[in-house]
Amino acid sequence: MGVDVGAAVVTMADRAFLTRLRAGDGPSHRLLVLLDQHRVMTTGQLARVTDAPERTVRYRLERLREARLVDCVRPGRESGSAPRHWWLRPAGARMVAGTAAAEGKPAGMFVAHAAAITEVWLSLVEYGGSVGVTVESRLTDRAGWQGWDGTRPWSRRHRLTPDAVVRLALAGGESPAVLIEVDLASMTQTLLRQKVERYLAYAAARAWGGVFAQCPPLLLLTKTATRAATFVRTARSLLEQHERQYGGADPADEPVVAACGLVLEPARAVTEACWMLSDIAASEVTLREIWA
Repeated sequence: MGVDVGAAVVTMADRAFLTRLRAGDGPSHRLLVLLDQHRVMTTGQLARVTDAPERTVRYRLERLREARLVDCVRPGRESGSAPRHWWLRPAGARMVAGTAAAEGKPAGMFVAHAAAITEVWLSLVEYGGSVGVTVESRLTDRAGWQGWDGTRPWSRRHRLTPDAVVRLALAGGESPAVLIEVDLASMTQTLLRQKVERYLAYAAARAWGGVFAQCPPLLLLTKTATRAATFVRTARSLLEQHERQYGGADPADEPVVAACGLVLEPARAVTEACWMLSDIAASEVTLREIWA
């Protein structure tokens, strides 16, 4: 006789496996927790986070898939050497979080975008130490969105929706936060401009007060240096308007916008001088210099 889990019949041989998962015990349960935290991760990313051989992680994921707790896809292709991108199915999400969205296969662009956000975080974790940076915490999607009310009683509530908010610990003792946007060349420059406008409204309202020690920089990782340069040119004109209206306040209030074209190589974005600031005539800088 079997047990019905997520519309699948689980044999007696799998009951002990599911019992351990429900108890939150073991490496397979940790994979579920990681997928709940990061939405989408590749097999290789899960192996790096858990410090386990990729073959072992692949085996555990296949067991979870057989139990209908996770699923996967290769964005853009269903076979070949492209990495598998994994996410929680409703039964898996209920097991670790108690709630779950409706069943369904996420769109290919969403899967690729979510995995790219995860790779940025992983690169900060793995390479940040070489530049004196430690990741303290990370929030993605709605968990990292910033909301604030308008200046008038009838104003609608405003919202800033970064892809991730990362809190860092620097070697000098500072603990800044950064707002991260990941662009796989799927957003128009108009949409990117709107993101800067919302960020500057957030800065002008000092909506970060009581949450962060200072206004967190907005960092865009996109696919090419040309695309990054176009973004910072647009940001420069908006920042100049912001400075004319709100300049002269505490330096902690100052908004900072930067971009680089290394979203597909985020390890280099963490360690190299590749970031363009709104003063595009200036030399490219490192992340450490942006935080300084």
